[in-house]
Amino acid sequence: PVETGEKRTEADGPEERNDERPEKTWNAQQQDVEGEPEAVKERLQEACALVQQGREAYDRANYQESVALFLRALEIYEDILGAEHLETALVYHNLAVVYQKLSAYKLAEDWCNKAIRVHEKVLEVHPDAADDYDVLAQIYEKQGKYKEAEALSRKAVRMGRELLGEEHPNTTKYLNSLAVIYEAQGKYEEAEVLYQQVLRTMEKVLGEKHVGTAVGYNNLALNYWEQERYREAEVLFQKSFAIRKEVLEAGHPDIASNYHNLAAVYERQGRFAEAEGL
Repeated sequence: PVETGEKRTEADGPEERNDERPEKTWNAQQQDVEGEPEAVKERLQEACALVQQGREAYDRANYQESVALFLRALEIYEDILGAEHLETALVYHNLAVVYQKLSAYKLAEDWCNKAIRVHEKVLEVHPDAADDYDVLAQIYEKQGKYKEAEALSRKAVRMGRELLGEEHPNTTKYLNSLAVIYEAQGKYEEAEVLYQQVLRTMEKVLGEKHVGTAVGYNNLALNYWEQERYREAEVLFQKSFAIRKEVLEAGHPDIASNYHNLAAVYERQGRFAEAEGL
């Protein structure tokens, strides 16, 4: 069978601090550490560096290393800033993302709910909360909790459109997540509409040679596969494959996934020699 992979946009992954946070809220939280001893500031700088290293490990698909780095950063943030600080909540969110990647869904759900509680209390209606809803929707989808997943995903999409706009990367991410949830329930045509919308936005905003656009091609191709539209799937798999070979490091799991996808679609069309050639 075809490799389904992770049907997510390029924005999926550990998050950086959202600079669109309300200035009043962020300044108030910054004051928590103003005037602190130099040793405290150095520990916070260390935590910030650990978070960045955690993101880099995630990008290299070193997920266990990423978890370890985030947990070290979290220990510092909780000790100095507390459990309800925005920087602490960001690490909660990032841990949820990585544990989801490791298929540790209960842990992912717990960390995501921690982030949601902080963001809802401190920020209320804000893009950071929408990110949490999107990740939790993905976690529910992976566990087959489709009703809960769809409700949260629709909430994230609505917030993305209202707060960020239709072409913002996070809005496309939320639309993509909703498409995955539709597809998991066999709603392939509804999913196709969303995948096409996401892909048009990516081509316009990112360009046709961006790794995020490659994900868009791959996702729509997988949708065509499910509908047995193999020739259309093949064209998009090839586009995705060409981009990933050009921009990703050799040995990246997404390249291996594309090899598998192309071979599978060749086999479905009876082109066994081409499939074996991959």
